[in-house]
Amino acid sequence: MNARATVVASAAALLVVVLAGCQSAPGSDPTESQPRAASSPSPSLLASGTYRFPPMDADVVLDATGSGSDVAGTMKVSNDEMSFTVDLECALATEDGRILIGGDTTGSTFGETPNGTRTAVVLKPGSPAQAIFAWQGTDQARAPSCTAFLEDQSPDAVDLFPIEGTVELGG
Repeated sequence: MNARATVVASAAALLVVVLAGCQSAPGSDPTESQPRAASSPSPSLLASGTYRFPPMDADVVLDATGSGSDVAGTMKVSNDEMSFTVDLECALATEDGRILIGGDTTGSTFGETPNGTRTAVVLKPGSPAQAIFAWQGTDQARAPSCTAFLEDQSPDAVDLFPIEGTVELGG
């Protein structure tokens, strides 16, 4: 072999050795060296369940996660004569254990809470749990925020009714 061929062959052999060493070196697995996205914690349960609200003869499907002004989920309320959905946005807990969860009404066929008005459910843990609805009717100015709406409802939402069914409340 001439000198140039020897250098090229040596360089190629060295390159093979280096590549083989990198692939078998601990911690050099390309999948291990890639930064991993931190898993975000799942939102905490606020309230979830399906129940009947006897005073309105209505079925309620509730699914809410989060807390404070960072709530996600929906509440659907319906009976044979009406229905409405609430895109949940906020929650408030009171000192006596009530949980208020509210948001904007959509898809409403219920005159008391038309589309775009604020609606809330007030829940109190117990066996059975108790509930009441609160809404901002068309005769009231729209609250500046979901949280402000709940704060306005809190003192008035004391007459709760036993529900039929189950609601799991987070803590």
